[in-house]
Parts: sequence; structure tokens; C-alpha cells
Amino acid sequence: MSDIARERITAAFSDGVDEAMREYFVEQVAKNDKRAYLQAPRAVFSFDPENRLTTIRCPTLVSVGREDRVTPVALAEFLAKSIEGAQLVVLEGAGHISNAENPLAFNRAVVEF
Repeated sequence: MSDIARERITAAFSDGVDEAMREYFVEQVAKNDKRAYLQAPRAVFSFDPENRLTTIRCPTLVSVGREDRVTPVALAEFLAKSIEGAQLVVLEGAGHISNAENPLAFNRAVVEF
């Protein structure tokens, strides 16, 4: 799991993330059960909600880190355009784990929403 954790967590943060934060997340992910951890992406990639996005009728905030390599800005833009009335917030200085990497901007976006 440590090799998988290092690869996934490195991709999940921006290049400018504090190294101590990256290492903390690598250590935490490395503790996961490998079989269960690898089943999660299989479940995600086998589910396609695209045809249901237009049925969402509740206030929706789509947030994404500007440097997200896991679910990039283009995907967030697609989600926001597909969900009627959705608000898109792109968080600067953050990757996929934007709430940890830029917590002030993330919290501000959530509170304002």
C-alpha cells in the first residue's frame, strides 16, 4: 500500500503542497486495506451518473482545485453546466484534496454558498 499511497497522494496534491502535509496523507492512505482501496475506484468508474445530472433539483456547489489532476477543472465545469443552477468555485493553490490544501478558500466557498 505504501507505493500506491505515494503515487495517489502525490497526484492528489498540487506541486506546491507542504511536504509534511503530503507525507501525513501518504502515511494515512498506506494504512488502508489494499484490496478495499483498489475496489473503490472500480466502483467509481463503473458508475456513470451523466444522464442523471439534469435531474438534480437542489442547490449544488461544485468545487475543484485549480491544480486537480484527479478530477480536473474541465470535469468540474462539465458538472456545473449539467446541473441546473449549480455554482462552480475553482480554488487556487490546491489540487484534489483542496479542503486540506487551501482550507480558507474552501471554507469560504462553502460558507458563502
